[in-house]
Amino acid sequence: MTQTEKLTLDYIKSQMSESRFKHVLSVAENAKKLAQIHNINQYDAETAGLLHDLAREWSGEQLIDFLKQRSIKISTQQMELPILLHGHVASIIVHEKFGINNNDLLNSVKNHTSGATYMSELEKIIFISDTLGSMQSKDPARYNEIMDAATKSLSKGVELIYELTYQHFIDNNITIAENFFDNWNANKPKQI
Repeated sequence: MTQTEKLTLDYIKSQMSESRFKHVLSVAENAKKLAQIHNINQYDAETAGLLHDLAREWSGEQLIDFLKQRSIKISTQQMELPILLHGHVASIIVHEKFGINNNDLLNSVKNHTSGATYMSELEKIIFISDTLGSMQSKDPARYNEIMDAATKSLSKGVELIYELTYQHFIDNNITIAENFFDNWNANKPKQI
């Protein structure tokens, strides 16, 4: 590990709780595995995995203020559920603090929570790996199901996560994020 990588890791660790840091390490590890399987840049996948939750433990007020200071439009739903903004905020921090200009990596960080229409392969990897990182110890059977699907096809992994997320929202009476269905439909595996 280079000195720069150690300083970056120390900074990441300083921005979150120990449990969040463990999650981030798990996401980075899963992202690197999936990138290797699908012949995607492993360094970018691991980096996005490490940086995706930099703002996850910020308060809603901090997230909103950060974006308002940069004149970034915030929707009504995002004002009501500001946690949805943490990926967007993290992507800006990654760009401003670390000087990363790789749009694919930045979009992977930005869109890891709700996805986006027409996600790149790297975006799919981080979207999947974030879910895997949350399930690895809590629900090993579900982890294996998602990892198996994602190993075969990133699109199938994304599809499965949208299905499971939708069911979780319904079962727990959780507000469904705007654009959820647009994102889900746009990322369905193509039928041949």
